Parts: sequence; C-alpha cells; structure tokens
Amino acid sequence: MAQGSCSYASGESAAVFSFAPGGVLLGGVNAPSGGGFAPLVAFQNTFENTAAPAVFNPVANIFNAVGVQQGTGAAVAHASSVRLRNAGTFQYCRDAVTGGFMTYDATCTQTEKGYITYNTARGAFDLRTTSPTGGAVTTGGTLTGSMVIGLVNGAAVPLHLVRESSANAGLRMFGLQQTLTPGTADGSYAMAAVTGQNREATVAGSSFNLGGTSASLSYDTPVLGAVQADAGRPGNFIFNSGVLGFASTAGANAALELGVRH
Repeated sequence: MAQGSCSYASGESAAVFSFAPGGVLLGGVNAPSGGGFAPLVAFQNTFENTAAPAVFNPVANIFNAVGVQQGTGAAVAHASSVRLRNAGTFQYCRDAVTGGFMTYDATCTQTEKGYITYNTARGAFDLRTTSPTGGAVTTGGTLTGSMVIGLVNGAAVPLHLVRESSANAGLRMFGLQQTLTPGTADGSYAMAAVTGQNREATVAGSSFNLGGTSASLSYDTPVLGAVQADAGRPGNFIFNSGVLGFASTAGANAALELGVRH
C-alpha cells in the first residue's frame, strides 16, 4: 500500500519507519544478535543502466561523501570527495593532512579508484577497486562492495556499501560538492544510527539539534556542500534531496547517522 509522508512504529527492536517525499524509506531491522537494530535506507526508485551498460551520464558528478568504517578495532568516521564519471569509474580523494574532506582533485595523493557495473541478480552495482596509481579503467580489479544509486525526485543519492573483507565493512553516502545555501536543508529529520538509535534532528539555518544536543553550523566548511557542526555536536553533515548524512568527528565513538526529512 502506498504511503505518504509519515512515520510508524515497528516490531524491529523499536525502530521507527519513516516515509519521506520523493520515495525514501528510513527504518531498521533487528540486529543479528543482542538488542537494537541495524539502520535501513531504501529507495522507491534506483538508477540502473542495463540498456546501456557503459552509460552513467545521468548520475555522474562530483560529490562529498560521509560514512563510517568498521574493522577489527573501533569504528572510524569517513569524509572525502568522490567523482563518479560517465563511464562508471570513480575516484575518492581525502586530504593528505587531515584525511578528511577536500576539493576534488584528480591528482590527489590519498585516493581510491575503481568502477561499478550493474548486477541484475542483486539489483545493485558491483564495485571493484583498481590500482590507486593507475588510470581510470573498467576491467579487472577486486570486488570490494556494492553501490545503490537512489533516485529521489530524479536526483541521484548514491550509497556505497564497503565490503573490503568479512571483518572490514562500512557505508558511505554522497551529496553534491556544490554550494549548500543556508535554509536549503532546513527541517526535521528522522535519524537512524549504526548504534541502533532512533533520534530526531532539526536544522534551522545555522542551528542544529541532534537527539536533544544543540550545535552551531558553518556552511560550505571545510569544502563546498559540507556543513560543519561545532563542539556542541562535533561532526559534519551533507544533504542530498531530503536525505541527511551526519558523521561524528573522527576519533572515539565515530558514528554515521542517516536521516530523512519529514
């Protein structure tokens, strides 16, 4: 049954399912063990190119990415720029000093490269990593994850599921690396965290509140399209078509929270 913009409780360990305009669903599923839930993001429509496998023009762009990586130790927050090209190749760039956001530069030194191809059995793109020192290629490489490219009111919202090994996995969300004007992201968001929490966030100009804790925001900081929250709730968020991705400052208790605007 089609739903409008609404939220409802579920039996998934207290996860709340929220439908946002444009065909986005945020919720959670029971964790494999213990309490809590694993956050879930789903799209009514996604990009696929089975009719023209070499064509990615409708979704190719330069983005910022926020995410979290979970290995054998503590979770590590991720922030970077990434370019998805017309042929399906991609390149991540991270600042050589801070390891975080930077203005995309094809000659960046802290980089990841690869390409994506659509897998009809999975309904998603297989993602293969290639040599970081080589050129952009669409053959070879190592399968290290998947990518789902949601379409929200026609705009691309890519999610990169990192699966480097059974012990090293993560998730990254993309938002355009272009000026984000204060007010564009204003609203209330239902948030779900990798720690199995339901929280509410509000954005109002330069004010940010996440789970009852307030912070002040600086837009286009440290790069276009990224928003920095101050010491009240240290971290950065990006915004893409009603979807918000917040990554806490790298270090202890790193976390990624995804939200949809009511």
